[in-house]
Order: sequence, then structure tokens, then C-alpha cells
Amino acid sequence: MRTSLRKTFQIMKSSFYYLALSLFLLVSTSRAKIGDTIAQYDAKYGPPQFSDESNRGYLCNGLAPLIEFSNGVAVSISYRKMKHDSAGNSAAFSSEEIGQLLRENSVGWKSEYPNFVSDDGSLGAAYDTVNHILVISKR
Repeated sequence: MRTSLRKTFQIMKSSFYYLALSLFLLVSTSRAKIGDTIAQYDAKYGPPQFSDESNRGYLCNGLAPLIEFSNGVAVSISYRKMKHDSAGNSAAFSSEEIGQLLRENSVGWKSEYPNFVSDDGSLGAAYDTVNHILVISKR
């Protein structure tokens, strides 16, 4: 009896893991990226919370991305978390979160933390370890 309960728990645990992973991948692939247009960003995130001549700020999945556009195409994204610490600073990104945001914009990255370059050399990124902002931009 105890063995069957243990197997049932393991099956439920692995099923939950795969469900959570699937949902994470579904949500993470829905983010816009460098090279996308203003229309693509608006379609993915809804109306911007802030916009001016070349920038648009959105709120999405606990993040507040600020996108810089040139000729209607995203050339830079600054990510910060909407959650703040007790001092009022944006909460820090984990290395896994940074990796996920980088992979959404390019498959491979070379890194020397806190600076990153895409494998094809077209994108650069830097993580501000004081203000907890990740900036990804065209090079």
C-alpha cells in the first residue's frame, strides 16, 4: 500500500512539473523581443503604460519592460521587476530569470556576468546589479 502511494505521489509530482514547465514556456514565448514592431508589442502587451516619441513602457507578468524603438522597430529593451524590496528598489533578477530573458531574444549568449553578447554578435546585454535592470540592445 505504501509503495503504491509513493508511486502515485511521484507520478503526480512529475505531472505537476511538466505542467508547470509547459505553462512557463507558453508564457515566456509570448513576450516580444528585439526586432519586433510597435504593433507586435501592443498586440502582446496591450496598450503601453507610458509612451513618447521613441519609447514605450508596458506591464506584463510582473515585469515593466521599457522598449526603445527606431523606425518603428525595437532596438533596446530594459527589463525591471515591478516588485520592490524594502528599500524601494526593483527586486533582483535571478540568474535563471536573466538567462530566460536573454534566450527570448537570441538562442545563444556568451557571458562574463554582468555583461553578455549574443553568439551571432548582433545583441549586447548588461545587468545593472545595483538597480536590478537588464538591458538588451542591438550592437
